[in-house]
Amino acid sequence: MGWPEQDPFCDAVILNSGKVRVGNEDKAVKWAEINATTIGDTPVVAAVTGKKIRVLVIDFACSGAVGISWKSGSTVIRNAQAFAANGGIAHSAYPGWFAETSASQALAINLDAAVNVRGSVSYVEV
Repeated sequence: MGWPEQDPFCDAVILNSGKVRVGNEDKAVKWAEINATTIGDTPVVAAVTGKKIRVLVIDFACSGAVGISWKSGSTVIRNAQAFAANGGIAHSAYPGWFAETSASQALAINLDAAVNVRGSVSYVEV
C-alpha cells in the first residue's frame, strides 16, 4: 500500500497511531496547555535535556488585545503578533511545523499585556 509516504518537502509524516514520523523515527505526539495571564514569559512545555520541542499544532484565544511572541528559553523564535480582544489562532503546521526550540530549551509564550490567553499545543520531541 505504501501509505504514509514521506513528503519530499518536509521531514515529518503523520501516522495513524498518534505518532509522527520524523526522518526514520516515529515520535509520540504530546500535548500541553497554554494558560498565560501576565506580562512576560509563561512556560508552556518544559525543557527536555538534549531534545528540541517542535510545535506541530497550536490553538488559543485571547480575552483582550495582546501581542504574543514565542521563545526558546530566553530567545524569541516567533516574533510578536498582535491579537484583538477575543482573537486567537488555530494553526496546523503540517507538513512543516509552527516553531521549534533549541535543544534543551523550554517553550514559552510571551505576552505584552496582562490578559487571559488559553489554548493548547501539540508537539514532538526531536
